[in-house]
Amino acid sequence: MILTSCSSLRRRGASSWQWRLLLVLATATCVALLFSFSFVATMSKELQKSDNMLQGGVHENQNQIVNHEHEGGIADILSPPTSGIFEAAKNSATGTVFNNEKIRKYVGLSYYDKNIDSSASADDSKLFRPSTNESILEVLRVDDPGYISNHCNKWGVVTTIFDPTKAISRVASLPSWCLIIVPDTKTPDNYMEKLLQLQREKDNSDSDLTNSKNNTDSDLTNSIVDQDMLELETNNINGTTTDHDLSNKNIIFLTVEKQKELENLQGPFGDFIRSTPWNHFCRKNVGYLVAMFLGAQFIFDFDDDNYIKLDIVSGHPLSILPDDLNLRNTTVIMQGANAFNHHPIMGASVEGSWARGFPTDLIQNKATQGIAAYQTDLPISGQTYGVKREVGVIQYLADNNPDIDALHRMSKPLPITFPLDGASASAVLVPTHAYSPYNAQATIHTRNAMFAMLLPSTVPGRVSDIWRGYFAQCIFADTGLSLVFAPPKIVQVRNDHDYLGDFEAEGDLYLKSGKLIEFLAQWDSKHNTVPQRMEHLWIDLYERGYIEETDILSLQKWIGALYQIGYEFPPLKRRFRNVAVMGQFNYADKPSVFHDVMFWVQKNREQFDTVLAAGPFSKDQISSFKEHSIDVIQGKDDRGFYSPLENQMNTLLRFKDSDKVDGVIYVHDDGIMNVTELSQGKYPFPHNDIIGSGDGYSYMDIRHAPSMLPTSDGVFKYNAKRVNDTMYIERNNLAYRVFSDGHIEDFDKTVNFTDLRSAMSEIGLNKWHHFKRAFCGPAQVKVAMDTESKVFREDDGSVLIPPYVQADFLFVPTKYADAFADAAKLHLKHTVFIECAYNTVASMTKMKTNATSRSVDLCTTWIPRRGDDRHMRDCKNGKNNYGFVHPWKLGKQSYSHWSETYDWLQ
Repeated sequence: MILTSCSSLRRRGASSWQWRLLLVLATATCVALLFSFSFVATMSKELQKSDNMLQGGVHENQNQIVNHEHEGGIADILSPPTSGIFEAAKNSATGTVFNNEKIRKYVGLSYYDKNIDSSASADDSKLFRPSTNESILEVLRVDDPGYISNHCNKWGVVTTIFDPTKAISRVASLPSWCLIIVPDTKTPDNYMEKLLQLQREKDNSDSDLTNSKNNTDSDLTNSIVDQDMLELETNNINGTTTDHDLSNKNIIFLTVEKQKELENLQGPFGDFIRSTPWNHFCRKNVGYLVAMFLGAQFIFDFDDDNYIKLDIVSGHPLSILPDDLNLRNTTVIMQGANAFNHHPIMGASVEGSWARGFPTDLIQNKATQGIAAYQTDLPISGQTYGVKREVGVIQYLADNNPDIDALHRMSKPLPITFPLDGASASAVLVPTHAYSPYNAQATIHTRNAMFAMLLPSTVPGRVSDIWRGYFAQCIFADTGLSLVFAPPKIVQVRNDHDYLGDFEAEGDLYLKSGKLIEFLAQWDSKHNTVPQRMEHLWIDLYERGYIEETDILSLQKWIGALYQIGYEFPPLKRRFRNVAVMGQFNYADKPSVFHDVMFWVQKNREQFDTVLAAGPFSKDQISSFKEHSIDVIQGKDDRGFYSPLENQMNTLLRFKDSDKVDGVIYVHDDGIMNVTELSQGKYPFPHNDIIGSGDGYSYMDIRHAPSMLPTSDGVFKYNAKRVNDTMYIERNNLAYRVFSDGHIEDFDKTVNFTDLRSAMSEIGLNKWHHFKRAFCGPAQVKVAMDTESKVFREDDGSVLIPPYVQADFLFVPTKYADAFADAAKLHLKHTVFIECAYNTVASMTKMKTNATSRSVDLCTTWIPRRGDDRHMRDCKNGKNNYGFVHPWKLGKQSYSHWSETYDWLQ
């Protein structure tokens, strides 16, 4: 009765805010009652359980709980697992929030906890047995093997227990696509006969299909999106078909009998099929595996109630992959938050909309809704864009009754539409660090992403595909794969569902999604292959109560089956997690500073896990950054003369006791790091050396420098001399010694001077015009005369002052944080300009700690092309492998051009 009242209010609420208020109250009542009923039901079920490991699942189209026998009790339970939506309730006042703590320990076999790679042979694991690929082909009994091998590298996969729908026949009619249908035990026996008959009929419009549905979503009637287009479909379609519409040669119907034959095959392939439960949404896994075995480069993972829209002119289903495999005018999203709600920026017609699986506690958080940075064309499948990245998954949105959760359906009106054409219609690229829920209803996986298609079986179907997507994105972040949401080429005409039944089945989504994203965003593994990391991740998820032990066993068999059929896992392209990057912004008064910082932080997070920004930000700016989950340091407003040193010092002290961060990179916002050169191609980031930038020599290590140093025409041009077409600098012209009484000697201690001016005049010490100013040379003399410099003095009592440096980059290991801080404070005390201070601070740190150092080549120039495209080309094509390029200013470039140049220089 309450549900009926809610539905009635929803219909009336379409035109009255008063009724909408009543709707909210009524929905709250429904939810409160459901809380009570679910708690009682859950407690009753728990009392009846004799085995904590009993597994259960929900078929997406049935909402019927199906129990599956546990495959061996090898879990050591630390604390009793709970189940049901409201499992956390502890007293009558409130509940206990799910907190990601370990509740049990996995003590089973870990097959991939060793160094194996994607070229592993069948003997590398106990899972691997002799190949049975020929036997797989025999079981499939494909009518036209030649057609499959020559035409089918794009496969649709669907499972169903209902009669065929036009959603399935439309996929079957897509040119160059083939289709695998995975029936379950309740699928009609004459399914293929009905499908062929359906293909012979003309394709009615989607509005007619909607009207024919007699379910709880039937309020939609004629209000479906793009009604003019649908009328054209009804009037103009005369049964026109493509060359394989009325032929089954592009369709594989995996009968129950065939699936049982596959279960009997030797090896992990058969093991996996045998372990996949019947009457469950995850039966789709069988179809994925068969498609991959048959060489699929793309898999369209869809449901039988998701209809590809029809083209207005031809009447054929719209193409779901562009011919040139490029996603045109894709919007690159930028944000700081780790969760991304794609509905608002993609123009959902209902305000405040969100997708199924998006964390309930974040649905009103504007910081999760993203900001459009720029638009670009994205290549698909094997091609790279950005920093070693490629598209892995394309999720199509759906019009009419899209994939939203029961809470959304009970509180907001339907239908919901999204723009398909025009300026406001654009695919969106999810940031590398962000997580967004994608489903198994209208989703394309490219070959490199197919390893992540496994649906867990021990959770309800309303949870299974969302969990899969979140788990996958965690691995994608370190394999160079990205998620794209595309405009709605789909209309969903939803099969029968009960809202309250969905609500209960979605319980984990409401209570755990936010915590899951928090966990995944911080998760890491020392393993070096995708299979190892997947197994490690799923074990960690099991120990925290997201999945069950059966899912781990299924994953192990899945990985073994992928090896058996010859699938090649993508290589890792990992972000560095053991160092933090601190970006220095000298100015905070530009109108674009908020977006500039957000963009810069996100771009660097493509390669580094921990990125923060430092600058003279106001309290209001700091607050805004925090609201958007952007880590910032509030520095002094000194135009960057001194504050970068202080900001790096504070960042080092912040992370010095971290178990995760081994070092801090300081880089100006207008510099670009060549991360491959900096890391020397190693992983994790080498963190033993202090790393500076210069002309190829670590001038902070001036003690061991030769007397004549080759250099370029850049940094030390004021002191350089040309000898036989090579530029040199003399060590004695750059480095000097200051004693506590203020007198100065050259590096080799051959002459001494009473003051700095005399040294500059007589030996040409440091001809750089800033050197003689109060904040440079004279300030360094004050540092050396300060009694606090005693700990940094050489054996002869002097403080060694190395050359100045273009101070836009420095890496310091956190183990040297205290020594670095002592030297930095001394320089900040006497306000030494950073270009005069940085090498001396690094040199002092080395002296006090016996640290080692190295330098990467700096590409810079002071001629008119400084900071333009010609300068960047010189840096890219120069004889040196530059580790740092400066400047490349955000304020002078578009985000798109800055990003492309950053990628190009890697």
